[in-house]
Amino acid sequence: MTKIHALVVDDDANNATVLCELLNMMDITYTSIQNPALLARTLEKCDQIDLVFLDLEMPQLNGYDVFALLKTTPTCLNAPIIACSVHTSEITNTRAIGFDGFIGKPVDLERFPGYVQQILDGNAVWTTT
Repeated sequence: MTKIHALVVDDDANNATVLCELLNMMDITYTSIQNPALLARTLEKCDQIDLVFLDLEMPQLNGYDVFALLKTTPTCLNAPIIACSVHTSEITNTRAIGFDGFIGKPVDLERFPGYVQQILDGNAVWTTT
């Protein structure tokens, strides 16, 4: 079976590190982008994206801008895009726009592996805690 590869887009180095470490513990490879302006160039180098964790509040391109870009990127077309944000009031908006899930920050370290498994099994996760 092909290894799962995730994309983490978060301008905050600490938040990105936490997500990447959790994914690493789950034996999921990842590409992490802290500057969304570099997204297109980075995606050109990625052969496979199976899952995306996307911060909403970032400079230059916010999470909604990045979401629109990912929806037109061939390697991301089938990847669930999960908003991962401290702005839990955005959960309804992200669902309406077409995100595949929402995980509130700070990420619950103990529940995160279960959330990821649910998402990979094709089930949505919409949680603010």
